[in-house]
Amino acid sequence: MRKFLFLFFSVLVFGVLNYSIYQKETLKTNGKTVLLELRTVDPRSLIQGDYMRLAYDLEITLDHTPRKDRGPRVVVSLTPENIGSFARFYKGEALAPNEVMVHCHLSPPPGSLLRILPSSFLFQEGHQKAYAQAKYGIFKVDAHGTHLLVGLANEKRQEIKPS
Repeated sequence: MRKFLFLFFSVLVFGVLNYSIYQKETLKTNGKTVLLELRTVDPRSLIQGDYMRLAYDLEITLDHTPRKDRGPRVVVSLTPENIGSFARFYKGEALAPNEVMVHCHLSPPPGSLLRILPSSFLFQEGHQKAYAQAKYGIFKVDAHGTHLLVGLANEKRQEIKPS
């Protein structure tokens, strides 16, 4: 009986992990590319190694708390180059062709900060100079507001790929 339970839960755990990987790969392949402008932040951690702490121009401090069903959802308006900016909070309305919805997180009050995650980008040691020129976070976003950070881009909107 113990072997059966072990086998059952092992298959369950691997199934959930593989499904999560499948969802991320599908989002990466089929998601809409959105660039969010970065604010300057500290690019290094002595404990974690080389990484860049990310903050986005889209993040704002709120005077009120929006709905908390799955975290606040915001509508991001896109330029023709797919650069996103805050438009409004999503309230179930239809989106225009140049808009996408993004799930956000709130920091605790007072002065709640609307945050886009992830808030850090890890990179290989020694590539700090290449990533220091980052101006945009490259995201893939689906129709439900799920987003995935896939890279960083320079001021010319080209993905940074250190050699």
